[in-house]
Amino acid sequence: MEIDYIDEFLSGFHVSARSSKKETEVHPIIKNIVFKIKQEIDSKNIHIVIKLPKKSNIALWITTIYHLLWLKENYKRIELEKSDLKIGQRLLLNGCLVEYLGKSIDGKKIKVRCKDLDYQFSFKHVYSLILVENDRRSLAKHTKLQQTFKNTISKVAKLYSLNAQAVLQSVLNCNVLIANYKEVNEFGKKLNINGTRISDFFPWYSLSSQERNNSYAYTVLSLSGTCIVSNNFLSLIDHMEENNSSVNVVFVDGVEIFEKEFYDIREEFINNKIPIVFFSDEKNDEIVDQLKDEGFTIIDMMNKVQDSDLLFCSYSNPFYEIDNYLYNYLNLELIDHPISEPMIIKLPNMLEEIRKDIGLKETRVKDLYYKLFIKMVYLTKIIRIPDATFVKNQIAEIEKYKDEVDKLKMWIGKREQELILRVISKLKKLVKVICNSVKNGKVKAINTLVKKNPSKNYLLIVGSEKEKVETQNYWIKKTCNLYVSTLSELNRLKIDQRKFAKIIISGWFGKEKVKKIKRTYFGSNYTVLLYSFELDWFNKYIGKEKVLTQQKYDLELPNAEDRIDQVKKEISDLQIKRYCENKSNRDLVKAKMVRFHNNKCAFFHEGHKLYQVNNLVYRKESQLLNDIPKKTVKEIRLGDYVIFRERDSDIIRELVDQKLKKEGRSYLRDYAALWRKALWEIYKLAHEDLSMTVRLLEKNGCTRHTVTVKNWLFNDLMIGPRNFDDVEIIAKTSNYQPLIKHMDQVANAVDELTKIHRSVAHELQHEMLRKLTDKVPKDNLQSYDDSFMLDGLGRIYLLRVEYISEEWVKVDAKNINKLINMEGNLWLE
Repeated sequence: MEIDYIDEFLSGFHVSARSSKKETEVHPIIKNIVFKIKQEIDSKNIHIVIKLPKKSNIALWITTIYHLLWLKENYKRIELEKSDLKIGQRLLLNGCLVEYLGKSIDGKKIKVRCKDLDYQFSFKHVYSLILVENDRRSLAKHTKLQQTFKNTISKVAKLYSLNAQAVLQSVLNCNVLIANYKEVNEFGKKLNINGTRISDFFPWYSLSSQERNNSYAYTVLSLSGTCIVSNNFLSLIDHMEENNSSVNVVFVDGVEIFEKEFYDIREEFINNKIPIVFFSDEKNDEIVDQLKDEGFTIIDMMNKVQDSDLLFCSYSNPFYEIDNYLYNYLNLELIDHPISEPMIIKLPNMLEEIRKDIGLKETRVKDLYYKLFIKMVYLTKIIRIPDATFVKNQIAEIEKYKDEVDKLKMWIGKREQELILRVISKLKKLVKVICNSVKNGKVKAINTLVKKNPSKNYLLIVGSEKEKVETQNYWIKKTCNLYVSTLSELNRLKIDQRKFAKIIISGWFGKEKVKKIKRTYFGSNYTVLLYSFELDWFNKYIGKEKVLTQQKYDLELPNAEDRIDQVKKEISDLQIKRYCENKSNRDLVKAKMVRFHNNKCAFFHEGHKLYQVNNLVYRKESQLLNDIPKKTVKEIRLGDYVIFRERDSDIIRELVDQKLKKEGRSYLRDYAALWRKALWEIYKLAHEDLSMTVRLLEKNGCTRHTVTVKNWLFNDLMIGPRNFDDVEIIAKTSNYQPLIKHMDQVANAVDELTKIHRSVAHELQHEMLRKLTDKVPKDNLQSYDDSFMLDGLGRIYLLRVEYISEEWVKVDAKNINKLINMEGNLWLE
């Protein structure tokens, strides 16, 4: 298909938000990407990565537009006059189930019977004609889908401007989007194309881990060209196997899933030459490189975006979010705002002298050095005038460092002791400086920046949640147009909440965090308030990243270390080491460290899952699922809210077991476990070889993929296979008598437990929502109690994720999946 044909087709699309009557054309960037994908796939380059500065909702738009384009090419047109229909044939006529009775005498109408009444239907009103098999199962499915199909097919026919003689015959294969179903559903309902909701053109059918009616899903596909949405590849593979359905293109919103499900993706999609398109942004360059090694074609849009591609649209435009971040990407500036304070010049130099002289070989010496360094960084980032209580508490805390110096006399000399005491004295003076409105340079800088254009909004980024609250309380009395955020919160803010003239960063956070701030593309002008020692680090970063022209800065400091990042890594290593040490080096488990907002942390191994309750915290009652999502440490993100118990157990399962025991139905667990026990017998028979296990099952008619069988064996959360025919095959293959003798009881137990789990999960969500209403103020998510009692389960912790270690570490098994109170406060926000 030529680009002019695509452009002509898409030029007929008039997009609008449901809340606005104002229409616009499809965004040029989306048109461009659709064309490139079509061009590559037609050229047999079927594995593609689209790299953008930021994904936004691009994947949803591309899937929608590409799917409609694909339907236009793949729907068949038939001529009614030439159709060879037999009297008595069942038809799906515009979505209605009818019996064919022939044509009218003049040949311009079709005669049908519907619910014992006869009708004549004009050919010009026929949009779709589908032959229906006469078996009862097919008729039941078609009856369920009549209204959905009728609405869908008429909208598509209208979009494609079909003439009176053109009848739409739907295709049998489908497109797939791997994404969050809630986001897709919301997207489809709030946006229109040519006055029709996107969700009305084709139902986005969800394949979640809870769905059990996949055969029904295939019927939807076969009738209306539905685009499937799945949150993972495993559900999609199960669906394809159970329904023998073919997939045209798989679109994937994000590349992170590639690492997690690499082998499944390669075996099921790449090796089978199924087109697959990933959407990525610049934060995932390493994964994009892996995809490139797998033979993927990388379409890098980073350097192809130009001002001419922008709509410069208003807030009400459906493409505002995309257009805004692209504008910010093209016009991004990272500007330094130097602040002079003589005392702050001396303090970093003195700390560096301590570091070099002492050598930091002894752990306790390291601890003290880090405390002094972090205290300096913390104080120099304060961007408010604290009260007298703050001054008193800070000086008292700094005074305690003198006691630590006394304890370290045997490791450090007198000169070094005096140097540390001088640093402590300087820190006490620094507290008084920042509490003085005349001397606090960063407070004066904010006043200067905001006063330049008082009619505009400004965003200030600070280091911690606690500091955010204090800073917000201070500035709200001074100005109404300065908003405060933390880095972790920045990713959750909607770009359409505020249009900021300038984003101000309260100091140098280290190159990695600054990269994350920039890559939100929340604004185009980032101003960093910097004391002299921070300016050295900033200049080094600018020199390496080449964000701005080098001529603007004095780059005569090639050896200036970015101590923020270095100290952060050293502290992390030191903190983690406390939980890794094991005298025998046995029972070490690979894990990642997660730090929470309340000075608690935990080490989670690769398979451990946490309940993520963001929707509950943000009161998104309309988005509650059949189950509370569980995510591994690789899937959770900074700013996520999770629930945790000090005792490691599955909350929902325990509630279900309590309910079963109370009702005298605990036997359901025993029956529901029989199919897995039988499967493990097969696995042992195959010498614990997964491939051999699959082959043994195949001999008795199993058509499941290796990935599915692996999930049956090792996914403890699974109650039973979706299709009970698989249980019968397991029984036949294993000859496991307890299962064979109780097949009916097992089938009933699996169905009952599935219903009970869903019911309990639903009740738990609403119970937690009720508790959270009291515990978490809706207008201030930072001010909340971090634990509450839940009937039957004791104390539940509500935790906000503030840090996730980048590297996997080997941790003593006794410290795995436990909530730990952190020793000291050696963390750099």
